[in-house]
Order: sequence, then structure tokens, then C-alpha cells
Amino acid sequence: MWSGDTYIKWLFCSDLHLADRLGNYRSNYLMDIAAKFDWLLRKAELENCNAIFFGGDWVDSARQGYKVQSVLIDLINSTGIPIFSVLGQHDIHGHEHATYKNSPVGIFDIAESYVTLLTKEETRIQDLTVSGVWFSKDAAMEVSASTSDIVIVHQSIFPDTEYRPFGSTFEDIGSNHPALILAGDLHEGYGIQEPWGEGAGYLVCPGSITRTLPKQAKKHLPKYVIGVGTTPLYTDTIPHKLAAEVFDMEAYEADVAAVSKHIEDKNLFSGALKELVAKGGGSVNDFLQELSMAKSIDVQNKTKEILEKIKHED
Repeated sequence: MWSGDTYIKWLFCSDLHLADRLGNYRSNYLMDIAAKFDWLLRKAELENCNAIFFGGDWVDSARQGYKVQSVLIDLINSTGIPIFSVLGQHDIHGHEHATYKNSPVGIFDIAESYVTLLTKEETRIQDLTVSGVWFSKDAAMEVSASTSDIVIVHQSIFPDTEYRPFGSTFEDIGSNHPALILAGDLHEGYGIQEPWGEGAGYLVCPGSITRTLPKQAKKHLPKYVIGVGTTPLYTDTIPHKLAAEVFDMEAYEADVAAVSKHIEDKNLFSGALKELVAKGGGSVNDFLQELSMAKSIDVQNKTKEILEKIKHED
């Protein structure tokens, strides 16, 4: 589907791989990667982007805990630009898509976030239709079947790429393809390509955000792409910055700890309301609405109220 000219401006990046571990030279890997994404958010704001597209693998493992979840939600809520994302194999358990709810990215469902998880169902952004294909053995064929203007996919599908998970191939896309395919998964990237010929559509993969130190940059330069409508304009390198250069680390760690508690409180509240609803104590939709709007202290108080109700009904 080709919608013609449109003026939506976007930034595309992929493969953040947030993880709570030490980086090279015993740096704070989690916060160093967060500093990269923080820079990208500010770049999108300076460029007056209408949208940020993300190609999957927010986290390095679906088993990452509250600290990673806290950093993630704090980052995405620091911008007013809506983020549209697919998920990669690192965001889920065992390649089962539904398990994302039990990983750190499950917070996208309950937090006051700007992230929209894209699926095969089309999402309209101004004059454009956008859809997403998550990591799977049929990803390339699902891209081909899409009628969207833009498809974001977490899969390595460029013709010259040796890394071909599940045997997925570029040839599976065929001649029926979207105007613009934005791909994550392949960390070294391949930039902006027109594999079907000039003016026949773009295939774009900037590579991963994860490389943080100059030593690593010799092998891979983390990049992003800026585009308008279905046309990628340019790709550029993310500057090398460590967390200490970007954040007030003491204040940021305190903020992360507070958000971690907020998430724990919300999970406790969610469990409590489910038990109460199971006993006929109210509407689950009403409770979930309260949960999504509540601040940390309110969540604690509401949880106590619900637990008291459950106790009295026993």
C-alpha cells in the first residue's frame, strides 16, 4: 500500500538490550545504555520528530528484574513523543509472544507510557499506516503479506546477511512489499538500502544501540535513522557517552529505586484486585483504571483497602 506524500517525521533505532550488569572496565552497563537511549530521545525532540520507531529487544533478557524495568519506564516517560515498537526474542520467554507480559516490557501495558506495541493489525499515524512483525520463523512472509506503508520487523532479512534465524530469507518478501521496512535484530546493521531498485522501496537497519565504549566502536558504530513519511533521510552515529556524563547518578539511582517500588506496589495491587474480583467484590475494569492512574503512595493505600476487603469477606 502506497499512501503517497506525508509529513510525519520519525527516528528509528533498535536493540537496546538493557541489562543489570557491569560493562567493560567495570562501568555501569545498564546506565551507560540508558544514556545512549536518553541521547536518542533528546535527538528526536531536537529534530521535531512526530514518532519514534523501535525495532525490538528493549532488554537483554526477559528475566531482567525491577531495576531494568524501572530504568526502562523512566526513560520512555521522559519524552512526549509517542513510541511505536515491535518486540524481539530477548523481550519474551522461549519465543512465545504472549510471555512479554511477564518480562520487563510488560510494564508497557500498565504504566503511563507512550509506547504502542505494534502487531500485524494496522495502526494509523496521520496519513500513514504502520504495522509490526515480532521475531518469528515466518517474519519475512508476514512482512510480505502486510498492506501497511511501513512495517517494523525484528528479523535479519537483508540479502547479504549471513545471520538468518529460522532460515528466514529476503526472498520470502518477494515483489509484494511495503514502501518502507525498518528492521531490528542484526547488531552490525546495513544502513539504508533499496534492494528492489531505486524508488521501489527501502529496507533499513541501523544496527544496535548496545555498543557503549570506543574499543567496541571499532567493530560496530551504534546508529539511528531519521526519516520523513516512507523515505529514510539519513543515518548517523550515536555519540559515545557514559552514564556519568549524562545523568546525576545519585539522583537517578534514587529515582530508579522509587520507580521500582512503584512497580512492585502496582503488581501487588493487581494481584489483590484479581482476588477481590474473583470473590465478586467489584469490576475489574474499574480497578484496572484506578491502577493505571495511581501514583505510588495511592497504590499502597488502595492495596491496603482491597486487602482489608478480602480479609472481611473470608
